[in-house]
Amino acid sequence: MNIGILGGTFNPIHFGHTFIANYVMDYMKLDKIMFIPSGIPPHKDYVIDKNHRKAMVELAIKDNSNFLINYYEIEKEDYSYSYETVSYLLKEYKNDKFYYIIGQEAFMLFDKWYKFEELSKLITFIVVTRGEKIKSELQKKFIKYDVDMCFLDTPDIEISSTDIRNRVKENRSIKYFVDEKVENYIIKNNLYKLENENGIYF
Repeated sequence: MNIGILGGTFNPIHFGHTFIANYVMDYMKLDKIMFIPSGIPPHKDYVIDKNHRKAMVELAIKDNSNFLINYYEIEKEDYSYSYETVSYLLKEYKNDKFYYIIGQEAFMLFDKWYKFEELSKLITFIVVTRGEKIKSELQKKFIKYDVDMCFLDTPDIEISSTDIRNRVKENRSIKYFVDEKVENYIIKNNLYKLENENGIYF
């Protein structure tokens, strides 16, 4: 099978994530999309408990038989690095072809990733872009590393997990931002309402 992997903190997962996943699957003719929620992401100062994030991903994708979830990073006790995750998947799923789905802003920082040159030799990147200018900039930046990448222009979905967390904190509606099951989970578990010592809501 051809499988696109979509990693992230999913703090929380929202319709922007699932829309892009389905859009990429359709246009790139992939068989499945595998969501990989991070356990301890190295580049994020704070994320909500990983078990809550895992549960919300499960709820968001349960009605789509072409969406899968993988628990490799969630079950790790240390940082989640894409190089290690991809290496693991290639060993576990020897008969499948994997594609790494990534947004243009995140891919601009690809050369800062852990073992990025080794990772670039393991997998094809599907870079979700908007317009020719950014595509040209990315091609110029990574040509010397011979990164296997293709580009897919997608609609601009103006939904962010940060905005959703802020809306919850401010007692504003998140309907149509997230799946109804995810919305109910957030309400039931009183997520993103409590403030820690750093002023971050969880």
